[in-house]
Formats: sequence, structure tokens, C-alpha cells
Amino acid sequence: MRGIFTIIVIVLVVLLVLFVVRRRTISTKGPRPPKGPIARVEVHEDGTVTFDGTDISLDELRVRLKKLKEADGAVWYYRDSSDKDAEETGEAVIKVVIEARIPVRLMDEQTHR
Repeated sequence: MRGIFTIIVIVLVVLLVLFVVRRRTISTKGPRPPKGPIARVEVHEDGTVTFDGTDISLDELRVRLKKLKEADGAVWYYRDSSDKDAEETGEAVIKVVIEARIPVRLMDEQTHR
């Protein structure tokens, strides 16, 4: 009788573990792709910032990102180089993007064009 009881308990534990593991893999999702537009934000070597190819100030960027978030959009971000001007401006741009709480994808040389 004990042998059967032990086997039943082991089977139930294994089934419980399988259920928990399967449930975690089903409920674990990656980032949801944006349904709205994707804006390209670039910081150039001289420190200028462009939004979809047009020069923009940080204040204008804040306004555009707010509208982009409302449209369920996202940002693809690229910084031209590690030049001091680009680095300082890039940090400021990233802070603005974080404040906007909008999805962002960091692009490299090959993927940003």
C-alpha cells in the first residue's frame, strides 16, 4: 500500500512541476512590438539631434515623443560616434526618451540606415 501511495505522490509532484514550468513559459513574453509609428532619433558627431531626418531641439523632442507615445509608437536610437559633443547630447536624448516612457531600440552602424 505504501508503494502505491509513494508512486501516486511522485506522479502528482511531477505533474505539478510540469504544469508550473509550462505555465511560466507560456506567460513569459518578450517586449510587445509597437503598433504605431517608429521614429528614428539620431545624435550626430557635432551634437545635433535629428528626428526622422529633421534637426530638432530637446524641447521639441519631448513634444514629439509624447505624441509618439500616444500613438503607441517607438524610437530607434543611434549615436554617430563617441565624440564628446555627441556623447553629452546622446545622454540628454536618452534621458528625454526615458522620461517619455516610450519603447526604444538601440541601433548600430549597420542597422540604423
